[in-house]
Amino acid sequence: MEAYVIAGRYAEALSQVLGQDKWDRAIEELEAVHVVLNEFAELENFFASPVVDNKDKVRILERVLGCAEFMPEVDSFLHILIEKDRINVLTYILQGFKEIIQDARNMETAYIRCSKQMGEEEILQVVDKLSSVTKRKLRAEVSHDPSLLCGLVAQVGHVIYDMSLRTKLDNLKTELHKRR
Repeated sequence: MEAYVIAGRYAEALSQVLGQDKWDRAIEELEAVHVVLNEFAELENFFASPVVDNKDKVRILERVLGCAEFMPEVDSFLHILIEKDRINVLTYILQGFKEIIQDARNMETAYIRCSKQMGEEEILQVVDKLSSVTKRKLRAEVSHDPSLLCGLVAQVGHVIYDMSLRTKLDNLKTELHKRR
């Protein structure tokens, strides 16, 4: 919980330092760092270690990210995270930063799990219908879940829209058991 609160403060500070025109690029750059840290556990452990000097951490960060051309604000932000021993909450910072941007843009993420792979047009249709119901601009994160059998499950905020055959069968099973 504490990490999430701390991360929220860093995310808020980053959103204020960057102009809105730089938000999307900052997300891309921070996601790239996040991927690198998650792919290499040794690197993540190195940055999280309290026994490693921050100067060494900065030096390694610059080496690892040397070929990438990050915006100066993101580069400085990453250095601050290392100096303050906060690089370990980058996941939460990134999540909080995305939420701040979505709120500012009156957007929200629709997490859609579907039983089969959907094409772009089908995804757009689902997002349009969800947008009309929620009265918000939505961005979709789609995943494939064959356990649904048929249909889909969408989550927008705390509301779940379940249109899956799996749930309908489970509900029918429950109803039949009640009638016994």
